Amino acid sequence: MNKHLKLFSALLVLMLFAPVSMFVCPADAEAAQTLVENSWRYEGGQLVSDDASSEEDGIALLSMDALPDGVTAQGIDVSEHQGRIDWDAVKASGIDFAILRVGFGAPSFGGRVDYQFNRNISECERLGIPYGVYVYSYAFDNQQAADEASMVIDCLSGHNPRLPVYYDLEDKTIIADGRQSGIASRAQTFCNKISSAGYKPGIYANLNWFNNILTDPVFKSGSWDHWIAQYNSQCHYTASYSFWQYTSRGKVSGISGNVDMNYAYVDVSLYYWQLKEGTWYYATSDGKAYTGWLRQGGAWYWLDPDAGGVMATGLYECNGSMYWFNASGAMATGWVLDGGTWYYATGSGALARGPVSVGGVPYCFDARTGAMLT
Repeated sequence: MNKHLKLFSALLVLMLFAPVSMFVCPADAEAAQTLVENSWRYEGGQLVSDDASSEEDGIALLSMDALPDGVTAQGIDVSEHQGRIDWDAVKASGIDFAILRVGFGAPSFGGRVDYQFNRNISECERLGIPYGVYVYSYAFDNQQAADEASMVIDCLSGHNPRLPVYYDLEDKTIIADGRQSGIASRAQTFCNKISSAGYKPGIYANLNWFNNILTDPVFKSGSWDHWIAQYNSQCHYTASYSFWQYTSRGKVSGISGNVDMNYAYVDVSLYYWQLKEGTWYYATSDGKAYTGWLRQGGAWYWLDPDAGGVMATGLYECNGSMYWFNASGAMATGWVLDGGTWYYATGSGALARGPVSVGGVPYCFDARTGAMLT
């Protein structure tokens, strides 16, 4: 009896002090596994080349010089699958825009940021290539969809995408085991969070999914952009859409191997932020430079009316008050160190001037520039 008692006690100690990772609930077991793409274009994480025989009209890879009627631009969408891209060569080849993968899923359930995302977004901004982004969804519920949106928003901090933020709905697991019934709710969760952050949300899916799976009226929402995949010589989607991914077998200078090719049916040059001669502007829908205060992505920007809409950076005077904007144009609040000088930006963003109490501590700031006096 004592022998059995000792054995039981030993097992109890092991259970109490064993690493937590030994005990994984069913839901966590799924998250702990490596997420692998499986969809109409991926098998086991590997891209499946589109096959002309799978579409009745085959695939037509368009010329860089001639666009079909109604098409305004040609672009690419890329991820770490394309490796390290020579973006100078891509731009020189005539590519007009790019849609970049932020990542897949979210870190809270096994996802991560795309290994090439940070470099790709920096290169597009350096070269003034209009870009949008997408995340490959693995969300099974609304919380995971919200986590995917949070990852995207975090990754876009300090950046200004001109094109929408797309929710990539294609993985077979997100509609398996009865999960298809909740896909509209998950999409709403994601898109609402993206919209609240100041970005234009959109949905990416192939023609079959749009016609047979994404059938809830919300997927026809005019407030969401639509990016359709159909590897064919023409797109048969009957509702409105802005972009059409027509092949995964494109060849573009600067990219090793194949790349997805897309037509645009909107003027990408009129989308949002534009870099001209080293200066950023924000374009309205009619192509004119926006002026005044702009709220986007949770930050405030000042597009100077007296300078034709130039985006303010650094110390800047606006309507009689001094402000400080970072290199991406976002207005600062709180303490700011610039060139060895301290400033304090109040809750409105205006720099404190004269005697001011900050956190109960008295300070004095220059009455004109807002620089802290010592």
